[in-house]
Amino acid sequence: MSKVIAVVVGGTPKELDLNDGATLADVRKAMEADGYQASINGDPENDDSTVLDDYEFVSFAAKVKGAAPCGKKKTVKGKGKGKPAKK
Repeated sequence: MSKVIAVVVGGTPKELDLNDGATLADVRKAMEADGYQASINGDPENDDSTVLDDYEFVSFAAKVKGAAPCGKKKTVKGKGKGKPAKK
């Protein structure tokens, strides 16, 4: 058995006891978090087949439409290629 801490943003964190080899999909199902963006230990994760280790922290947050992919800066249309958007 492995233990994973999971939370849907705005909810209460839960400690889940899962079988060894449990995946992100198993946690998503247990937390009823279909349609939410998952993060494992603070890093966004899109692959539900990712196998989780003991005591990993999984959080689920609402997907944000138009958000820039992680590690890439959003650019301003018509302001030149690659120019960072103002914050």
